[in-house]
Amino acid sequence: MRGRAEWLLWALLLPFLEGSSPVTGPKAVRGQERGSLAVQCRYTPGWESHGKWWCRGADWGNCKILVQTTASEPEVKRDRVSIRDDRENRTFTVTTEELRLDDAGIYWCGIARVGTDHAEQVSVTVDPGSSPVTGPKAVRGQERGSLAVQCRYTPGWESHGKWWCRGADWGNCKILVQTTASEPEVKRDRVSIRDDRENRTFTVTTEELRLDDAGIYWCGIARVGTDHAEQVSVTVDPGSSPVTGPKAVRGQERGSLAVQCRYTPGWESHGKWWCRGADWGNCKILVQTTASEPEVKRDRVSIRDDRENRTFTVTTEELRLDDAGIYWCGIARVGTDHAEQVSVTVDPGSSPVTGPKAVRGQERGSLAVQCRYTPGWESHGKWWCRGADWDSCKILVQTTASEPEVKRDRVSIRDDRENRTFTVTTEELRLDDAGVYWCGIERVGHDHGTQVRVTVDPAPTTVPTTTSAINTFTAPVTSGDDSLNMTSHGPNGRSLLRSIHFLLLVFLKMPLFLGMLSAVLWVHRPQGSSRWETKSAL
Repeated sequence: MRGRAEWLLWALLLPFLEGSSPVTGPKAVRGQERGSLAVQCRYTPGWESHGKWWCRGADWGNCKILVQTTASEPEVKRDRVSIRDDRENRTFTVTTEELRLDDAGIYWCGIARVGTDHAEQVSVTVDPGSSPVTGPKAVRGQERGSLAVQCRYTPGWESHGKWWCRGADWGNCKILVQTTASEPEVKRDRVSIRDDRENRTFTVTTEELRLDDAGIYWCGIARVGTDHAEQVSVTVDPGSSPVTGPKAVRGQERGSLAVQCRYTPGWESHGKWWCRGADWGNCKILVQTTASEPEVKRDRVSIRDDRENRTFTVTTEELRLDDAGIYWCGIARVGTDHAEQVSVTVDPGSSPVTGPKAVRGQERGSLAVQCRYTPGWESHGKWWCRGADWDSCKILVQTTASEPEVKRDRVSIRDDRENRTFTVTTEELRLDDAGVYWCGIERVGHDHGTQVRVTVDPAPTTVPTTTSAINTFTAPVTSGDDSLNMTSHGPNGRSLLRSIHFLLLVFLKMPLFLGMLSAVLWVHRPQGSSRWETKSAL
């Protein structure tokens, strides 16, 4: 009894005799049953080579050490508990997996030393049941690329704030971006968050990824008391990808959407694929080409690999609202495939503008595309835009309320407001005019647009000569008819027909007519000898 009293006295006097403890940690942490819990403790310089430990028990002098590092082993795991000593940053992190309700209690972050160890108390609480927020356990992105992480939540949490936090211990992690009830979409620096309350998902996008962006993050939902959260491990691979594509595309419900991705030389014979899922390492491949099949279609989705121009285009027909989400343009290879993320948005309802899905023109000719629109859009500007992604396409020509007809270079547009149509005409077509275009109507917010695919056929390489043009005629002459039945092909043939008819009139019909007239006059000439004889007799 006396020994224990002396020990308690020594414990009370120790902080005053030796100063503050070199180790600090969170006073309280909270985890979810069947989830994982990471506790990060810090220490001051000079303690890097000392062993670190995690101990359970209200009295740390008699607590049970669950896991401990040594000078030679900075990372150790025992059963469900692991500890990792980051000596460079002077932190050690204890992670408990598959949390149980009976894991709740008093624990200690400790540093071993000669004499009495240093320690900091941590109170652990384990909430029962499942969390209302779920997300991918691990995601992977490419350096200098972008990474989107999609988390889901259960009904009833729509109006609560959502957040994205960095740090092994989510109770003390750094919130990078957060929504509110009035702001469902927020961006800070390179990180943005968007809460889709209709589908009960929120997506966090990090642009211009860096290698040091790798680490532990949390998808979280704010609430009174302790927030709900789900851990996400982010890995960033170095180097650039050979495949690039649009970061975001937008389509119309019941319409079609074409996404064009490009790749660098040397990847022509590799398979190309289109995959759906926030984590491309586990996404679902919807359609894929092979070395022998450059064009493939499955259900509503088709992919076409244009190896000459090193592009592949994915087209989704009959778009649905649930087609919205995160997709990937990918190139198959031995090892880890290359991929580029594409965010697809589908706007509800029908578009007020319609047009032909595909048109075809002749090189050096002209091409007119007519698009129609519904009543009420007469005074809005109309435009003609080029590019597979219409949000980022290049507007070639555009009308305004005061200018219903505009021409720029070889392209003109005319808005017939009475018939609610506008026509785009391109003159002197070139082969490189082929591609994806959009008929669009300007409005506040997102414009309306419909996709038009333009194909330009090369001009004929042979030009018909005068001799070959003459050979295209047939001139049968029928008995008893001085006319000539001619068959011609094209405007040159008709011109030549008129020339031949004129020559026949001068050299054949006219002499024949004059000969017949001479014969008639000869038959009816005056009889001079008879009149002379009658006169002599008298």
